[in-house]
Amino acid sequence: SLEAEEQSLLAAEDGVVAPHSSGTDKGSHVAASNGMTSSTDTARKDLGPAPHKKPNFITKFLRPDLYTDYHTLRRLVPRGFADIVYDPVTERDAYYHPSISSQTPLLWVPRDTMGVSRQECHHTGKIIPISDEGAGFNEKGKLTWDAESARPPIWQEKIYY
Repeated sequence: SLEAEEQSLLAAEDGVVAPHSSGTDKGSHVAASNGMTSSTDTARKDLGPAPHKKPNFITKFLRPDLYTDYHTLRRLVPRGFADIVYDPVTERDAYYHPSISSQTPLLWVPRDTMGVSRQECHHTGKIIPISDEGAGFNEKGKLTWDAESARPPIWQEKIYY
């Protein structure tokens, strides 16, 4: 199964030899080393020696079946570089399309002196969320908002995946 294969590959990365593995495994070429070391070997000692010597561009282009296997590409991906913890709602909705999982966005309009924005917030607020807090017009008719106070009402925390 895929889980068993993943466990055996992770065990091979950790240097643990699985008891059920034999020399005819698909990933057994990792244990054999050709003695070549590269700059990534000194930085990534936890992965062991490179499965084969570093190819040039033409060789890599002509023989991708040799140089794009799991063990070669795994050396390029960082392992355990960050411990990211997500809240349960983010974990639950991570793979949903944004139109399914996101709420209706808040419409943020600038407040004016004639009260049109307050009237618009009152009428439109029955259908969609709308606010005129923290934004307005200056004497020249330019849009301004209060950057020193709290966050704007449309601010959302960035989620790092």
